[in-house]
Amino acid sequence: MLKRLAGLAVFAYMATSAVAGSIEGRVMASATAQPISTGTVRIYNSAGTLLGSAFPDASGNYTYGGLAAGTYFARTNATGFFDELGDNKPCAQGVCTITAGTPILVGAGATTVNFALDTGSSIAGKVTASASGQPTSTGTVRIYGSTGTLLGSAFPDAAGNYTYSGLATGTYFARTNATGFFDELWDNKPCAQGVCTITSGTPISVGTGTTTVNFSLDTGGSINGKVTISTTGQPISTGSVRIYSSAGTLLGSAFPDAAGNYTYGGLAVGTYFARTNATGFADQLWNGIPCANGNCTVTVGTPISVGTGGTTVNFALSAGGSITGKVTASATGQPISTGTVRVFNSAGTLLGSAFPDAAGNYTYGGLATGSYFARTNATGFFDELWDNKPCAQGICTFTSGTPISIGAGAATANFALDAGGSIAGKVTASATGQPISDGTVRIYNSAGTLLGSAFPDATGNYTYGGLAAGVYFARTNGTGFIDELWNDMPCPQGVCTITSGTAINVSASGVTIANFQLAGAVDLIFRNGFEIAGSIQTRILSSDESDETSFEPECTKMRQQTADDSKCWLGVQ
Repeated sequence: MLKRLAGLAVFAYMATSAVAGSIEGRVMASATAQPISTGTVRIYNSAGTLLGSAFPDASGNYTYGGLAAGTYFARTNATGFFDELGDNKPCAQGVCTITAGTPILVGAGATTVNFALDTGSSIAGKVTASASGQPTSTGTVRIYGSTGTLLGSAFPDAAGNYTYSGLATGTYFARTNATGFFDELWDNKPCAQGVCTITSGTPISVGTGTTTVNFSLDTGGSINGKVTISTTGQPISTGSVRIYSSAGTLLGSAFPDAAGNYTYGGLAVGTYFARTNATGFADQLWNGIPCANGNCTVTVGTPISVGTGGTTVNFALSAGGSITGKVTASATGQPISTGTVRVFNSAGTLLGSAFPDAAGNYTYGGLATGSYFARTNATGFFDELWDNKPCAQGICTFTSGTPISIGAGAATANFALDAGGSIAGKVTASATGQPISDGTVRIYNSAGTLLGSAFPDATGNYTYGGLAAGVYFARTNGTGFIDELWNDMPCPQGVCTITSGTAINVSASGVTIANFQLAGAVDLIFRNGFEIAGSIQTRILSSDESDETSFEPECTKMRQQTADDSKCWLGVQ
């Protein structure tokens, strides 16, 4: 049973305490009373649904605000200590049933929930190259529970040493991942083609203290080569080379350097496939097999036989066709540089997006000969399919657009967009009338489908434009106050049925006003626990945390720019 500290003081996270709807407290080490600033405190509603996370500061203090009166649960996560549910209920092997925690009753004011965490046990060791004994600091060591469930990852330092702490007594498994060597399960069990059954590894029995688990990795085989322009021989450093197993399963991607050279290592002896992706040229499967419309069946490529050394696979890509054009306002002819132009293949599958420049010009290249469709998206005007086919309420069937025929050159597709209708208003604190500039106002169509978000400015004003005439709904989100549906319908515990809000009637032109007056603390303005009064914590989301906070426009843009070889890593601005 974990020890609790009597008389634990609660330090205010802000200059002024919350007066309504918040959970706050301190996270500290039970043995030393020292603050813990790593990891998060996750907040859940009464059904055990994750609402968001708060990040302890250097003193271990955290606050999560904007909560309606009701019942909640909380747990620590990825602190490097033995995580637990409030109050003092261990998360064995990092897993626990949220609703088995002690319910937290939130009313008017701050509810204090402190955590005093035990160090727990740890798995630690060193990752080295078997041939040389030199340390390996790339990739990760993944730790799994007794059933093979991923708990988290440890990152080897420059000396190859890693530690994963906060484990309960029990059985675990471990493997290396993406080290650039031949990854393996402990102890010395190869992950053929980067894939292995976790529970086939040697179980790691963890008691109290530290259990040592070392890895000595073979170099393995590799696929390497160069990506160039077929007509000039110049290197291509954009996009990626994707590597697939013999069954066509994606293993990972290599990114060409400035000279066009790439390497993907750590492969077992066997057969593989490779293709280029999102290079801006006409992508292809190796060897010289076009990916028509950006799509191809991987296993129709030429198999690549990999031994214990390096196998060379070069790509020489043609420029291919492109769609270019200009996006302007129909009423004035002025360029529109906001939003994107999305390009679809003949089946209506999204291939990617082009971003208009300051003059409204855009280009989407690397297209094989064939038919395509295009539409504007999130421009702040009335978006449409090419050619001049409205996307009513922001939605349209892509294949109902006019096909764009692509050959070896550039096809022009210009867009002249109408202003459309808009929803605008101001978000303020009901108690004081002061503006709320945090969070978003989300706009939904008549069926309750999310269309996008508007961001209030420093004076609390927001605008969402480019809407067709029709019925819409709106709600605030992540403001740090008690969010609500328009008009004045609270979203208890951050959840509400969109179509139960008051309908907003938008005309084909003009502005419909929808103001929000939110209840909550005057000076308690959060974005799901990221912000505090007077300062902002800037934080990069890990792959384990990226689902906890929604940043639709930024994430969408980043994914479109990097295809899907990169995760969406965002800092709170």
